[in-house]
Amino acid sequence: MTRFPHRGSFLLALLAAIPGPVFGGPDPVEPFWSSYRVVEAPEAPPVEVALETEVLWRLDCGVDAATVVGRIETAAPGPGGTVLLGDVQLVRILVVGPDGTVQRIAGRPGDGPGDLPGAYRVFGLADGRLGACEGAPAGAIQFGGTGRIVMIDREDQPAGILLGAGEPGALPVASVRELRCAADRLLIASSGMEVGKDGAFRIQELAEIDPAGGERTVLAGRTVREDMSDMTIDERSYFEPYASGRCDISGEGRVAFAPERDQWLVVVRDPGGDGLVLHREWALRRRSKEEVQEAWKDLGGTEDCHALDTHPAVGRIRWRPDGRLWVEPPGVEPRPGAAACFDEFDADGGLVRRIHLRVDGFTAGDRMVLMEDGRLAHFRGFGKAAEAGDDEGPAAEVVLLRVRS
Repeated sequence: MTRFPHRGSFLLALLAAIPGPVFGGPDPVEPFWSSYRVVEAPEAPPVEVALETEVLWRLDCGVDAATVVGRIETAAPGPGGTVLLGDVQLVRILVVGPDGTVQRIAGRPGDGPGDLPGAYRVFGLADGRLGACEGAPAGAIQFGGTGRIVMIDREDQPAGILLGAGEPGALPVASVRELRCAADRLLIASSGMEVGKDGAFRIQELAEIDPAGGERTVLAGRTVREDMSDMTIDERSYFEPYASGRCDISGEGRVAFAPERDQWLVVVRDPGGDGLVLHREWALRRRSKEEVQEAWKDLGGTEDCHALDTHPAVGRIRWRPDGRLWVEPPGVEPRPGAAACFDEFDADGGLVRRIHLRVDGFTAGDRMVLMEDGRLAHFRGFGKAAEAGDDEGPAAEVVLLRVRS
């Protein structure tokens, strides 16, 4: 599979690969939340608190580790209190027990039955099946991508295939951007493209998938027509609203996501179809010069790329086990010693407080994954310096944490 880091090189390949129109353009998906009750939230939280975390275990992922580890991209809760780590370099799932030891290495790379197409996102089901998918961050284009999700049983035998981005169509560039699993329901943000007589269309969707039958229900979508004569890459036009952690599903089946870039909106959909919309008057935070430069590089880093000088209004969205919702405010600096900060909302949409997650040893370049069961995975030493072979950085490890009560 080929990844095109920016649109210009991809369009050249697209024009060469597609001989002519194959089907008509997609129908837009009507927003279901237009009739929802709107809950207004103040811009400033009523109180700010620091939450302490404690270490549950550490897994050495360095060159001298007991288990050979490539690059860990993600973490998810597994059966029996285990943690599933997705190794995108070696394309497999590490099943780590409650004591921090690797109990099992599941899956193998390949294209055969039961082979994993990637380990960008992983998940576990109540019956013991594990799943993994290929995928890429927002903006990356996977030529040949199908958004395929492969499930395997306890013996690594084939246990089902799901299409995370729907039918790939004639142009296989589908990609899973985000996958969250709770109560055996999958919530997937995806990106793809369709080509027809009216041109090419970028399709960004948020969908629920039932792993039992494979039924895929699109909840929200965004369709953008490609102008093949214009190589300009504008961040606002190419922004993917549901990617980069801006969606989640709770254990009760509530779905939350942010549909816009520059407006503070969070849609909360209940399992029965009702819900509410959180709205907030929000002044977009300015990016630093370094942050604008990084966003420009993510777009492709060419003279045709134009990054915005403000952060999106909404960052990561994560449900907590107690039913409260955490929403990250991009551009708001966490307190010293904190890895991240979130605004916490109660089940009815009321803004309760701003929390600052304190994590010992968290430094620039580290990543924090907030898992569906409330535990936290701190990734150290998997950054750009490690990929470049820099021995001066911290040794690669995964640290499992929980928030102290």
